[in-house]
Amino acid sequence: MKNDGGDTVFSHATHVVDAGLKCRECHPKLYTNTRQHRAVTMAMMEQGQSCGACHDGKAAFSVKERCESCHQQ
Repeated sequence: MKNDGGDTVFSHATHVVDAGLKCRECHPKLYTNTRQHRAVTMAMMEQGQSCGACHDGKAAFSVKERCESCHQQ
């Protein structure tokens, strides 16, 4: 995904295969489908929206750390 802070990479395999998440953990409560996807800011994620719902430092690493895990320069 194109991003001013560095393009972001999302891997279903990392979340589903490696982390063992089930589809319903993200769909439809966080993400409905690509046509309804809305842009989200880092500030929104820090408030628990989108990726920040899990990447809060408790369930998974915080969106405030390990930037290179999602952002590529």
